[in-house]
Amino acid sequence: MLKLDISTDKLWVSAQEIKTSAEATNWSKQIAKHQNVQFSIVGESKLKRDLVALDIYTGDPKGKEIIVVLSRQHPPEVTGYLAMQSFVDELLKDHRLAKDFRNKYRILVYPLLNPDGVDLGHWRHNAGGIDLNRDWGYYRQKEVNAIVNDIVNRAKISKSKVILGLDFHSTQTDLYYSFSDDMHSSIYPFKDYWMHAIDDAIPNYTPDDKPYPLNQPISKGWFFKQFNAESLTYEIGDETPRDFIDLKARIAAKEMMRLLILR
Repeated sequence: MLKLDISTDKLWVSAQEIKTSAEATNWSKQIAKHQNVQFSIVGESKLKRDLVALDIYTGDPKGKEIIVVLSRQHPPEVTGYLAMQSFVDELLKDHRLAKDFRNKYRILVYPLLNPDGVDLGHWRHNAGGIDLNRDWGYYRQKEVNAIVNDIVNRAKISKSKVILGLDFHSTQTDLYYSFSDDMHSSIYPFKDYWMHAIDDAIPNYTPDDKPYPLNQPISKGWFFKQFNAESLTYEIGDETPRDFIDLKARIAAKEMMRLLILR
């Protein structure tokens, strides 16, 4: 039972850590202190909050295949955001694997797609009352339109191909929404090898892979239709322990890098 002392003052109630748009921007600026990261503002939300991007690579980006990381289309999905932070941090480590990966690939990170919804405490929608992860076939919302255009433009300018899109979310339990087996991306069957690698690396844990066909205008489907890219929705449970969120995200990043380095 939750008991609250009610007064005339505003009272905020949150089931997760409060991670505002300002926190996301500050985190991004800290990450951008790394020599292989560029910070930029790629657009604005309906209420004119900044949409931030991190561009990660070593050397010349021309021709480097691209991995895209998205987070927080849905405001309260904080555990997915935490996983994204650990995942990106692992990509920037000083060990040989991460260095080789940054030399071969380019990673575009959009850490907070719905800053209005986050700061206003919305459940799934932006300030326009729309679920952003149902707008990836319409582009009617400023946030989705800005991110889509930025991805496409960067890929076009550098003459690069997007091969993988990862969208970090939260739900009741840890799972991965992937493509059904009849959908072959440009790096098929990467997903199967990745799930097996994560399974082998974490004792007493088996990834819960939930494949399904395209049936809604979500980011996962957009990556496939736009680039024939592999894509997964990386879901973290609302009550998953924070240390396990961090561990699994770092292992997922390492195993992704190992697999893609071999291509």
